Amino acid sequence: MSSDAPYQSPESQIINKQDFATQKVRILSFTQRIGRLRYLAYLGCGLFLFSFVSGIFGSIILAALSASESISATLFGQLALVITYTPLLIAVFVLTIRRLHDLDRSGWQSILLLIPLVNLIIMIALMLVPGDQQANRFGPPPGENTAFTWLGALIPLILLLLALGVGYWAYQDFQQVSEKQPTSVPRNQSYALANSSKA
Repeated sequence: MSSDAPYQSPESQIINKQDFATQKVRILSFTQRIGRLRYLAYLGCGLFLFSFVSGIFGSIILAALSASESISATLFGQLALVITYTPLLIAVFVLTIRRLHDLDRSGWQSILLLIPLVNLIIMIALMLVPGDQQANRFGPPPGENTAFTWLGALIPLILLLLALGVGYWAYQDFQQVSEKQPTSVPRNQSYALANSSKA
């Protein structure tokens, strides 16, 4: 059949509906993909909640350790820290694996988080590099970001700005206090000054 035939069916690329489908994101899923904003929101809010809970838990442990200085109390404190940090470590790895899946990369690359400085570079890259817009080997892309996701992503940024502001204010206060204090004369120089006045 010639290409000029008037009754020939049109040739077009078949569109796969799965390429444009999205999935409803579940927070506790181990296999779904998450985008940059959700990665920042989940990680930031998780770290904030963990810091709050571990601060309370840590103060209780420190109070118990200060009351008893035995070796068993010290071991208990170290064991409690390991138990406290284990869920955080698991959560960071799960979120990183899901974010790597969004980039169509293997979750095994999350092991690089164990290398100092490399982990910081990887986490910054995961927050900046956009994921696949269509379905990849790990499933369809995540759905649209909700207002709670945007709010969750803003909370860590606001806390970071507050921490920087408090740090700057404390540094300025420290500088003012150090400028008001008289500079002390080193001991050797004061001894030499005392001897020279006697002569």
